[in-house]
Amino acid sequence: MKAQINLLIIIFLLFGTMNSCTKFGKNVTIEGRVENPITGEGISGAEIWLLKTTMGLPGADKEIKTAISDANGNFELNKFSFRADKIRMGDAHGDYYTIGWHKDGEYVSTNSTLEIKKGKKLYVDFHMVPYGELQIKIKNTSCFNQNDELRIFRTSSILGYYDNVPNPAVYMGCYDFVGNLNKVPMGWYKYKGTVTKNGNEIPISDSIYLNKNETKILNIEYFFSCNMKAQRKLLIIIFLLLGTMNSCTKFGKNVTIKGRVMNPITGEGIAGATISASKITMELPGGYKTVEQTTSDTNGDFLLKFKKSASSIGVSTGNYHNIGWYQNGEIQNGYYLPVQQGKNMHADFYAVPYGELKLDINNVNCQGVTDTMWFRNKWLGYTGFESSYSTPRTGCYSYTSASPFKIPIGTYIYETKVKRSGNITFVYDTVTVNETGVSTISIDY
Repeated sequence: MKAQINLLIIIFLLFGTMNSCTKFGKNVTIEGRVENPITGEGISGAEIWLLKTTMGLPGADKEIKTAISDANGNFELNKFSFRADKIRMGDAHGDYYTIGWHKDGEYVSTNSTLEIKKGKKLYVDFHMVPYGELQIKIKNTSCFNQNDELRIFRTSSILGYYDNVPNPAVYMGCYDFVGNLNKVPMGWYKYKGTVTKNGNEIPISDSIYLNKNETKILNIEYFFSCNMKAQRKLLIIIFLLLGTMNSCTKFGKNVTIKGRVMNPITGEGIAGATISASKITMELPGGYKTVEQTTSDTNGDFLLKFKKSASSIGVSTGNYHNIGWYQNGEIQNGYYLPVQQGKNMHADFYAVPYGELKLDINNVNCQGVTDTMWFRNKWLGYTGFESSYSTPRTGCYSYTSASPFKIPIGTYIYETKVKRSGNITFVYDTVTVNETGVSTISIDY
């Protein structure tokens, strides 16, 4: 009987080696991107941890592997493990507001940790946003009495950001308030609501966009005289009369934008891209509503006309890396082009396909465990050197990518900073990534 049991065990083990570990749920493969969802830019140098729950302390986790997001925010975790059960955004190496893990158009976790299933390849992104500073000032500039009321609903580019504060906010009387200068995530901050004075009510709304590391003041000043209704009616009549005397274009209603969606490296047009005119709205998540769309033709050309009120033009290119709008001889910041009301606009949108790259890094002059290196890259023509280096690699370091990672095509310079025997030197290497095939950057230091 023992011999039979031993034989069964041997057969089982042999069977296990003949089948992929994935079948038994032991392989963990996770690919994704750390990105700023406001701008679509990747975030480099962030640590993504693969964790297992320890048996010793309840709720305690142990890190078993770490991936570092590359210059475009991409990362990959691949590990053979029996007990790996979650991933976590670890050290971001920067000051960010973390939103959560995003997959297939929705957030599957609104904190830094996501539970995973072994045996399945997972594609998931992590969203986080850098900070700016915002100060809010509110003033009733024409107070009638203590029954004056300002009632406003607040939203931001980050869905749910105002969930833990009173919304709407209500301010009574001769209100005059100067808030603190607070650190807040970059993006849109919007409000709309009503002002009520002496029994009369009017709508009120405004918005402000805060960039990374930018400091701004949002002034909410509201006035409402007793004869405000009559004044509003008069203004409406004047506007309508002027409208019959002038073209709609003069008042910013007719807009035409013409351009091309293209790969600036090869000069080729990109067909099938969606160009959308959007307006700011308080009703939809994300704060934008599409009012008109068109699609680029086989040469990448497009023509978009619309009469409805719109504030920006955006482009969806599919599996391309978006660079941004090119207008008046320079790349515009961000992926949304502001609408110039009442004008015929011309702008091109730059995007490039992805290629694949592998790293081959070797300390060929190792002098001991204190040798330390960091590296970063520069995409020639479109970016400066990334603001942060990789995490330090120490000792007689040697590394070759197990599999290639996705990166926009083009030529890159890799800068390697080496600290050896107390001295710091720099090594520079160049690689060109094409749309087909796999490129390798060899960094010997």
